[in-house]
Amino acid sequence: MGLDMYLDFNRYVPQDERESNGVNLLGYKASKISCEIGYWRKANAIHKWFVDNVQGGEDNCGSYYVSLEQLKDLHDLCLKALKDEDSTLLPPASGFFFGPTDIDDWYWRYLQDTVDILDEFFKKINSNNFLKDGHLPWEYSIMYHSSW
Repeated sequence: MGLDMYLDFNRYVPQDERESNGVNLLGYKASKISCEIGYWRKANAIHKWFVDNVQGGEDNCGSYYVSLEQLKDLHDLCLKALKDEDSTLLPPASGFFFGPTDIDDWYWRYLQDTVDILDEFFKKINSNNFLKDGHLPWEYSIMYHSSW
């Protein structure tokens, strides 16, 4: 057991597309395609950021919409914390099976992992022309969820 954290990229399949060539699962046409773009284990400072900035303070293992702007904020905050070696920007959070709250090599590695995950995602959406006026089209969404 432990804190597992997931960032998913989803595409909602319009009805006409479902009827013509949608993915079939148990005889049902899939209405959504989802892929994992990020995974962390016991990165409690990153989880705390999502709880505080995306989940309205509710730490309930629900699934929450994350905007591109929020991801950019997290990315920039991780970069600043790493550059300045300032752990107060993303403080650890304690919780049942959340892992240690020490500011150690693992703490900094989780921040760097977050930067790497988000760099890769931003690179992919930019190189594939997903953005329309700086935003994702309506059929795409980013969702965060955790379990512990």
